Amino acid sequence: MLKKRMILFILILLSSVQLFSQAIEEQLLLNDLIEESLNNNPQLQAYRLKVEADSLKIPQAGALPDPMVSLNLLNLPVDNFVFDQEAMSGKQVAVKQTFPFLGKLSLKEKISRKNARVSRANYMELKAQLIRNIKYIYYD
Repeated sequence: MLKKRMILFILILLSSVQLFSQAIEEQLLLNDLIEESLNNNPQLQAYRLKVEADSLKIPQAGALPDPMVSLNLLNLPVDNFVFDQEAMSGKQVAVKQTFPFLGKLSLKEKISRKNARVSRANYMELKAQLIRNIKYIYYD
């Protein structure tokens, strides 16, 4: 009889330890909640992508416009495409590059840098607000 009670007591003790360990594992930890919300918040992800996009625009803003190449052919015969068959056939190759007024490119680059800083500040502000709200709800 004593052995049966001892075995029953040990089984109850083991099951209660197992239930207690599961309860500890299921307990929500603040750092886990913060990490999960920062990783899964769609608005924060959108702000993060905007920061990346704005930082990639900086070199583009300070670069020269693309050069243009053109090829013009006039009075070219269509039956054999020989360039010297007609005396009036014209061939022209042109390369064109525009240069903005002095200081414009550096000013565009500075503006783009400031826009990237503003985007970064907005991202950090939203992140801080999310953390604050999670802590408020957690401790409430």
